[in-house]
Amino acid sequence: MGPPLKQLTEDPTIGSRIKVVFKHFPLSFHQQARPAALASVAAQNQGKFWEYGDKVFANIREINPENLRKWAEEMGLDMAKYDADIAAPATAAMVDQDIAEGRRAGLRGTPTIYINGRKFQSTAGYSPAAFKSIINRYFPQN
Repeated sequence: MGPPLKQLTEDPTIGSRIKVVFKHFPLSFHQQARPAALASVAAQNQGKFWEYGDKVFANIREINPENLRKWAEEMGLDMAKYDADIAAPATAAMVDQDIAEGRRAGLRGTPTIYINGRKFQSTAGYSPAAFKSIINRYFPQN
């Protein structure tokens, strides 16, 4: 999920008011982005999406089919199910649906973050404080 978003979900003043939703938007120039997206869906099917995604993003320069598989094994995923899910048409369809949704929203890059339908843009970057400021400004606690 990334440290800033994870901190927000664990923050007692914000965590109960937010929901983090991840959509895949593998960029075409990054040859390993789509395989990573498919692997993430396979991990999601075994309840390890966030953990797997964190591993992938922490090792972004080392994404390749061998490492994607190695990371899945390290997390204790059922590798037969993992392999089947990566090859499943439903997995590709899920990623394709997210891509289509991103295109309709006008995305051009990643990460792109929306807070309640509003594109998040901050000169302070992607820090927990920046997110918290926007959430509190537009969605005050009742």
